[in-house]
Formats: sequence, C-alpha cells, structure tokens
Amino acid sequence: MKVLDDIVQQRLPRLAETRWMFNIRTINAIYENKEALIECLDKISHIQNTDHTIRREPTGLLALLEDVNFLFLLEFFHRIMPHADILFKMLQQRNIDAIKAKHRLTSFQTTVKIIRNVSVDSMEEGILESLHVPLRKRRREEHRTSEAKEVCDAIISHINDRFAFTNHLV
Repeated sequence: MKVLDDIVQQRLPRLAETRWMFNIRTINAIYENKEALIECLDKISHIQNTDHTIRREPTGLLALLEDVNFLFLLEFFHRIMPHADILFKMLQQRNIDAIKAKHRLTSFQTTVKIIRNVSVDSMEEGILESLHVPLRKRRREEHRTSEAKEVCDAIISHINDRFAFTNHLV
C-alpha cells in the first residue's frame, strides 16, 4: 500500500457487489492511473527480501495491464460507464421528470450508438500503438470489436425493452 500511495497517490475504490456504481469508479481509476499502476507493480515485483507471493502477484497484474484484450475492454467500459452512471443517477432521483428522463434515455442511446459506430473501431488500433506493436505484427482481431458492438447493441436493446412502456408518463 505504501508503494501504491507513493506512486499513484490515490487509493483504488473497493468493489462492492451490491453497488455497481463503485465498479464504475474502479474502471475509471485503473484507466486513468494505468501508467502509475504499472510503475507501482513493477516496483513491488522487484522488492528484495519479500515473500515470493508478494513478488509473483504484481507480475500477473502487470501482464494483465499489458494484455490487448484487457486494455480493449477497460477502454471500452471506460467510455460507456460514465454515461451509464449519469443515467443511473438521474433515474434514481425522487423528483424525476418524465420528459427529462425520456430525453436522457434517448441521449444515452445516441451516445452508445456513437461509441458503437465510431469509437470501437479506433480503440484497438490505439491500444496496439500504445503497446508499441510494430505495424507488420498487428493483426486485427475482429472478435474484440464485434463483441464490443454486440455489447452496445445489447445495452440499447435492454434500454428499449425496459422503458418501452413509459411513454404514457410523458
């Protein structure tokens, strides 16, 4: 924890199964502090005179922070979750206005569609560049982008299904 405090200067939020919005904060904290976390884990893995487990765990986490699949999903959810968080907070208000709620739902769907149609295709290329993968070694794996698009489609579908019968409120 001392190394984390010295380098990142921020504690990562704890996960809470019953409060999904804390998971949003965790995704954002990892995404925003990725480089500092890599530095921190690297430093911990090289500490001498420590238990073998203490040095092994950071090595596994470092591998995860350099994995294309993990980084792709991290960035994908970092782009979507803040919008979901805003929608969640707005829909939880006691004095919710039906017109405002419908507008916010439409806005959320539009944002997810933009992420699906524009951002998803460019995310993988950016991640491969950040990992300094040479152009000749970059093989575009369509499954990541197609799965992310399916997640966006599922989100939009669930929003439509869950709020299909709210027009009478407006």
